[in-house]
Amino acid sequence: NNEANPHLFYNLLGSWEHADYGIKGTPMMRMLFGESVNYQFNCEEKTRLNLNLYPNPSSDYIRISGFESAISNIKVHNQQGQLQFESKRSLLDIRSLSEGMYFIDVSLKNGQRAIQKVYKK
Repeated sequence: NNEANPHLFYNLLGSWEHADYGIKGTPMMRMLFGESVNYQFNCEEKTRLNLNLYPNPSSDYIRISGFESAISNIKVHNQQGQLQFESKRSLLDIRSLSEGMYFIDVSLKNGQRAIQKVYKK
């Protein structure tokens, strides 16, 4: 239907407003019955993981301290996002990597994650 609809109203902020007559077509409808609903969303506050990666930069090994016993998995990605290797140990052997920046993605057993940059020299 390409004709303007004179019976078109909208409610964005709690009161019904007459829609612009220039709007053409058929609107999608969401029917609400009963009391008005106050939609509120709550996000659980997450504490930031404070991992210490050292030495940074390094040419051979990177050690991850903090949460060692809770580590589920560690992924090392290059700057293009390509996975270089995975580990479950807090001591990473980076001797086989070429020089440059890498991202260390640490996942804990409780589902938390932290991503930090390291430099291979």
